[in-house]
Amino acid sequence: MSNLLGANRRRSVQKKKCLMRKDTKLRRKLNYLKIIGNEKCQHEAMRLLEDEQKHKTAIELLEQYFQFKQEAEKDNKKTKNEKDPLKPKHLMSAYFIFVNEGAKSCTSCSEQEYIGGGKDDE
Repeated sequence: MSNLLGANRRRSVQKKKCLMRKDTKLRRKLNYLKIIGNEKCQHEAMRLLEDEQKHKTAIELLEQYFQFKQEAEKDNKKTKNEKDPLKPKHLMSAYFIFVNEGAKSCTSCSEQEYIGGGKDDE
């Protein structure tokens, strides 16, 4: 009987030790998972924070770019030379000079000379 009781005690002690080992393994695993989970949460939070900061800097850069572009357009409008609308676009060719001179000479003479009737015809 004592052997049976001793064997039962040994078994129960071994079971307790085994359960304690499993329990400590589970605790360690849970603690590890908590730590890893916290690190993952921190890593995710840092990543989100970095993304948010990148987004803010991108928006700021876009605003600066648009301001610069608007200022450049204002400066270009001020310095742009206005063209004279009466200024000829191209030099006149010899033909146009000849025609203009002929028109001036014809307007200086009388109508009858221009039509073809001279002073002698009258």
